[in-house]
Amino acid sequence: MSIELQTFASGDTDYIAKLNADMADIEAAINALQQQADASAGGSSPLSLGLFFSSLFNGADALIGPNSYKPTIAATTLTVAPGGMYLQSYGGVVSSFTDTPLNFVGISVGTHYIVVSEAGIPARKSTQDSGSIYSVYWNGSSLSGLTYLVKVFYDTSEADGSRRSLELGGGSPPTQSNFLSLDARLEAGEAAAADALDKANSAMATAQTVIRKVGITVDASPGVKGAIQIDFSGTIIGWSVIGGSSGSLQVEVSRRASSPPPAAPQIPDPVSNKISAAAPIATSSAQSASGDAAAVASWSKTLNRWDVIQFSVVSMSVMSKATLYIRIQEEVAAINPLEEWSPPELPDPFPELPSPPEDVDL
Repeated sequence: MSIELQTFASGDTDYIAKLNADMADIEAAINALQQQADASAGGSSPLSLGLFFSSLFNGADALIGPNSYKPTIAATTLTVAPGGMYLQSYGGVVSSFTDTPLNFVGISVGTHYIVVSEAGIPARKSTQDSGSIYSVYWNGSSLSGLTYLVKVFYDTSEADGSRRSLELGGGSPPTQSNFLSLDARLEAGEAAAADALDKANSAMATAQTVIRKVGITVDASPGVKGAIQIDFSGTIIGWSVIGGSSGSLQVEVSRRASSPPPAAPQIPDPVSNKISAAAPIATSSAQSASGDAAAVASWSKTLNRWDVIQFSVVSMSVMSKATLYIRIQEEVAAINPLEEWSPPELPDPFPELPSPPEDVDL
């Protein structure tokens, strides 16, 4: 907007009219600016920076950025760096542009407080007061126990830094990624965590794969040679046999459900409870043999805890005895501490200001 004021010249006789016209134009311009300020505040009252700052900083003293008024200790002197902070008693932001050294020589022993005045200048006090940013203990010869007393508000460098990540950049070695927003970086972090969780679950599932072997030694006479009660559940995935010498044999396998001890095991019937179908454990003119998943494809392969497994020799020639067993992939409940994990909820940095360390000894 622009205004055009009246001008005066020698011999004018309408000074009052021109002055009144100028005042009217100025008043109109001021009223227009006030209306714009009201609109930007979202209400009918003038925009108040005091209320704005109080709302932004939750009505409490707060340093703006972690390096604002940052203290360093060297011998008997505490030096306060330049910085800015919201001072609640002042109702606005104050700042300092130079280092402020505070020497403690000759000061009484005890806890002292570093306060910032309404002019933004740091000073030392023996009592905590409005604007106290941290305390420090003076023992008469050295300083220690530096403790922050106010919260720290994010500044632009931290906001910019929150968008950068080296680990999420990928590559070997990793390259830094610059995300468009903090939200985009958090989303990338969640995606990376979810991917890592999937890989961990897969690895743990593989680690939980247990192969058991159940078997006995049989001799050449036909018939039932023995039974074993298993204390786990699983799936038959193959078999192996080693004879005392080369020869041929056929051994059928049967299964019967049973109850846990101390109940007596149930004995399978080699015919009605047979699970080896038409594909018995067998060798042909060999001392050893092995069957894989394809060899037991026609079997009833599922086994339950406390089942009784029985072996029956159908025939054996040349060799006098053989040791055989079936391979069972045990069902193991995966113990996965990551299963219930989810990315932590991050606090909103504005409604609740992040707290500085309780004790910082610099």
